[in-house]
Amino acid sequence: MNRRLSFGQTRRYRFRLEKLVKAACNNGIACDFAAGLIAVREREAEGSTFYSEGVAFPHARVAGLDKPLVALGLTRMGISDVATEKPINMFS
Repeated sequence: MNRRLSFGQTRRYRFRLEKLVKAACNNGIACDFAAGLIAVREREAEGSTFYSEGVAFPHARVAGLDKPLVALGLTRMGISDVATEKPINMFS
C-alpha cells in the first residue's frame, strides 16, 4: 500500500509518532494501534532513535505481529521539540 502522510504545520514529535504508528497499523487493520503506540513510546523513552543528518528511526517490537510494519514520514519544517542539533526531516 502506498500512502502519503501529511503532517500539516505541526512540528511536534509526539503527534508525528502517532501518525506513523497509525499508518503502519493501517488504521487498526494490520495491528492494534494503541499497543503499537505504547510500544513505540516506551522504546523512545529508553533512548532516542535519532541519527545524525536529520533522520530518526522510532521503532518497537509489538506482540502478535505476523510481519514487520513500516511507515515513512518526511517533513519540510523538521521536528523541533526533540533535543538534537539539527531538526529531524525524515523518520521511519
